[in-house]
Amino acid sequence: MTETLLIILLTAAAYLLGSVSNAVWIGKTFYGTDVREHGSHNAGATNTMRILGRRAGIAVFVLDFLKGFIAVSLAALLPYAAGSPALFNMKFVLTAAVVLGHIFPLFAGFRGGKGVATRPPSCYVWPPSPSSSCSAGTSPWPR
Repeated sequence: MTETLLIILLTAAAYLLGSVSNAVWIGKTFYGTDVREHGSHNAGATNTMRILGRRAGIAVFVLDFLKGFIAVSLAALLPYAAGSPALFNMKFVLTAAVVLGHIFPLFAGFRGGKGVATRPPSCYVWPPSPSSSCSAGTSPWPR
């Protein structure tokens, strides 16, 4: 398999992973409710917590956090040296793909969340300098 094809497949996989709307899935499966029809109309952890309660909101947050981390970790499948600019660029592309998948999910009619829980964990896979600035100003918990 060529490197270009692998990059395309990994980017598509990150987008599809981001497209798994945990808020919609948990809401419909366990509560019979589509969270996008209530509250802020977003499919995210905060709206889920408001509509379905703390337990469901925390579950959605953890799953969204993990999908961001897993998507960017896919870059390890490429033959790039640790710390190389090519690896950094690929992690950036995978971060963008998973967040776009979360915001515009293929499996939920392109109506998703805001990417608040999905973006920060993907940044922690990067070298130390971006991780601190990447998550600055974001909080997973409602005020």
